[in-house]
Formats: sequence, structure tokens, C-alpha cells
Amino acid sequence: MAVAFIGIGSNLGDRASNIRRAVEIMSENRKIDVISVSNLYETEPVGVKDQPDFLNCVVKIETELAPRELLKTLKG
Repeated sequence: MAVAFIGIGSNLGDRASNIRRAVEIMSENRKIDVISVSNLYETEPVGVKDQPDFLNCVVKIETELAPRELLKTLKG
């Protein structure tokens, strides 16, 4: 299985809940094994500044999916 690091961010609604749900959805996929999740970090938006700050984290996974398959799966 390959190791991948997935960045997740949210700046709308309940940001922490949105991130938790994204991790839950990943862990429900039998071809993705969530190994660990970083702490949440708050960051200012880049580019378009007139929007709320982001909460971000990184998820370490193991997967049997090829890179393009993984991307397609994550975009759902």
C-alpha cells in the first residue's frame, strides 16, 4: 500500500466539524486507511483576502488506489 498525505481545509460554517466529517468519510472507504491526523491550524486566506480564515489539517493515509483514482475518490 502507498502512503499519501492529504491536506484538508474549511472556512465556512462549523469548520472543525466539516474537517472531522471529511476524515470520517475517508475512513469509511475500504481502500483508504487513515493512519493519523494532524492538529488543526488556523490560517489566513491566500489570494482572495475577503473571506473567513481557514482551519487546516493533514491526514496521513495508506491506500491501494493509484494517485488519479485517489484524487477522483476524494473529490467524490
